[in-house]
Amino acid sequence: MVTENIKKQLADFKKQGKSLAYLINYISGMIEKEDDYENIILKEMKSLAFDEKEIVECLEYKFSLDMSWHKMSVNYKKNN
Repeated sequence: MVTENIKKQLADFKKQGKSLAYLINYISGMIEKEDDYENIILKEMKSLAFDEKEIVECLEYKFSLDMSWHKMSVNYKKNN
């Protein structure tokens, strides 16, 4: 769950020019890993006006999360 305080901190970090990876790293340390962990991060980063494709790529390549379920993933619908 993302609290209002976390949302405000994320917005402040973005205003300070922090990178998408920095913000994802921050939020991932503040929320519990749940089944919809990636969706929570995706939703919060989109609310900060980051591009959805950029978010998915960052989650895949910088954080090694499996985003193959997401239509913007380079691995979308690929068999493993």
